[in-house]
Amino acid sequence: AGQPGAVTSQIANTVQTAVLRGQEEVRLVLNPPELGRVEIKITESLGGIRVHMLADQPGARDLIERQLPMLDDGSVDD
Repeated sequence: AGQPGAVTSQIANTVQTAVLRGQEEVRLVLNPPELGRVEIKITESLGGIRVHMLADQPGARDLIERQLPMLDDGSVDD
């Protein structure tokens, strides 16, 4: 993952695969050089979807959060 967009694509692909398999929880641990270690846990319940994110670098979380609307509208390319 050389760019934040590539990280977002990786997240989108993993979540899509989990949804297709009927999984209720997805855990990702990413370590791209430009963002540092990022842990993401996504859970689905009757109340909706919950995302819990931990990031080594303060800017990494903000960067990923800015990309999340693209996940919602399906505009992330492979």
